[in-house]
Amino acid sequence: MLFFSTLTYKINAILDLKETANINLRKLQSVELVDLDSTFYNFDLSSDYVLILFDPNCEHCYDQAYSISDTIKGFYGRKLVWISSRNISEIKSFSDSTRLGSSNLCDFTKIDQNKLFGTFGSVVIPQVFIYRNGNLLAQFKGYTQPKIILKSLE
Repeated sequence: MLFFSTLTYKINAILDLKETANINLRKLQSVELVDLDSTFYNFDLSSDYVLILFDPNCEHCYDQAYSISDTIKGFYGRKLVWISSRNISEIKSFSDSTRLGSSNLCDFTKIDQNKLFGTFGSVVIPQVFIYRNGNLLAQFKGYTQPKIILKSLE
């Protein structure tokens, strides 16, 4: 009987975390990030944002970055925020090697591992979230062609 009580408790805890993540995900202001200089990242809620969860050691993330780099002009007027839970030196290396770190349309940020799951729930890397006026419009799991991202911003 104790086994089932413990199992039920753990299942409920997981469901609560998932529901919290679903609620947090809907509003951009619940996403807590730091810049590469370790200051808090501020969102302008009147702008369109494309958040891209990535891992600097992920081949598909590099593919995502290079395809966006090739079509960066299509993202003019929007902000692309790259988010990783890895250390800042790895994030900086990724931003430099993809040439996106020099674009004024891209910001590279770090999120605490616990906040990553509390905000986004279980994630697939790369994963794209699109926000308009602080509200979630769309999300895509895995590599996503830039034309699909841009289409959802129309």
